[in-house]
Amino acid sequence: MHKGLEIRHMDPPAHQPKHPELQWVHQTAPSNPDKWHRMWHQCQPSWKKLAEDNGMQYKLWSDEELDSFVKSEYPDFYDCCYSQYPTTIQKIDAARPMILHRYGGIYADMDFETCNSDWLQELPLDKPHVVESPYKENEQNQNALMLSPPGDLFWLEYVDQMRQRRLDPRVLDSTGPRALDAAIKSCKEKRGANCVGILPTHQYNPATVPMHLSSDRETGMCTENMHTFHHGTGSWLKVNK
Repeated sequence: MHKGLEIRHMDPPAHQPKHPELQWVHQTAPSNPDKWHRMWHQCQPSWKKLAEDNGMQYKLWSDEELDSFVKSEYPDFYDCCYSQYPTTIQKIDAARPMILHRYGGIYADMDFETCNSDWLQELPLDKPHVVESPYKENEQNQNALMLSPPGDLFWLEYVDQMRQRRLDPRVLDSTGPRALDAAIKSCKEKRGANCVGILPTHQYNPATVPMHLSSDRETGMCTENMHTFHHGTGSWLKVNK
């Protein structure tokens, strides 16, 4: 169980954020940019701009930093689950709720593009939000875009679901959206229907082409009504679902 929320690993933002509940923008990627999908290079600047425009700090986590973070801050989970995962995507999935529990802020996959810097003004930022999935055959909600103030207990619900599913080899079930859905259900049963906000697909996660064609998408697909766009490079699909 996590003990306290004192930030030791990262300095707070140099300037007062516009939204004090959210001081960080988090993304994860290999430390060597040569290993990135080409779309990531195009999408990343949009999140750096959102952070700058809102007085937030941008943090890109490498695989090595995620390992060190989970081992240091959530050692019980590291020993029972994180260190035992056979795939990198399971480790990345698992670290996301712990980062948001520890620091709060926005987590976005590298193939998400933010279309503008003003959409945070539309949200009640006193609770977690996750993005609704456009792929109904896979899951109801996704862990590809999530945000939260620090310390919200919802993320520990997510961690508990992953702990219960630690022997399941399927990514979607063990650490991904199906574990997230189970955490949402548990949170609503314990804390009420409004304990988690769902970001609607038409504004945050529109799907315009099948995922297997997503490598052909380009940036610039944002429309006036979109806040973010998921280009869905789908590199994790190479592993067991």
